[in-house]
Amino acid sequence: DNCAPNVTISYLGEFIPGPGNCPGNYQIIRTWSAQDACGNTATASQTITVQDITPPVVVSIPANFVVSCDDIPAVGTPTATDNCDTDPVITYTGAQFFDVCTGGTTTITWTATDACGNTGTASATITVVPDETSPVVTAPDDITLSCDQISETADPSAVVAQFLDA
Repeated sequence: DNCAPNVTISYLGEFIPGPGNCPGNYQIIRTWSAQDACGNTATASQTITVQDITPPVVVSIPANFVVSCDDIPAVGTPTATDNCDTDPVITYTGAQFFDVCTGGTTTITWTATDACGNTGTASATITVVPDETSPVVTAPDDITLSCDQISETADPSAVVAQFLDA
């Protein structure tokens, strides 16, 4: 102040929520008031606009991998982190099923969406090699019988690797 050495300053803060269901968008209006010993006043305001423009980050996804049809691991459940939303929604696209005879490659993409509509993605490529392994056949043990001891033959067995769902 130009004449009165003691100036009293007060502060008022106002929170104004943003539109829609986006807690990361809002405004804060800060108003300072000053009054000198003679009763003269002045005010100044500051408007702070906060916007959630940062997309979530998808984490805990598997690395790209190449496997045989009997060794497909579960893909897992990725999570996401976000600077404003503590629980972004995660969706995924991409098939997790393969033809065991021909194999195949697919890319699974996970998308995390926060409450303000920002999206982040992460992908993993899964390659399943074709089944080129023959089944293993085990015949009954060789035996020697006389002509009056022949009975029905035992059925052979086969071991086939089972396809695991991802």
